[in-house]
Amino acid sequence: MAHTFESVLSLIYQADPEVREVGAFTCDPATFRELRVLHDSDGRYLVASPRQKNEPPRLLGFPVIEKLGHDGLTFGKSSP
Repeated sequence: MAHTFESVLSLIYQADPEVREVGAFTCDPATFRELRVLHDSDGRYLVASPRQKNEPPRLLGFPVIEKLGHDGLTFGKSSP
């Protein structure tokens, strides 16, 4: 599935409000490459590089965890 700004927002808002407070995206490496080039209507990239070395990149402010063997893009509660 080709992801769009709207499809990513939809994943966030399909989650329960309490999940959105602590949520994170999980995706496979191929999906992550696709997300890295997504941008909004003003041309701003949706994925931000980590501020520190031990932090994950962020997609619309939420952490993005890249996992081998994961299928596509999901949004849910992040694990510590």
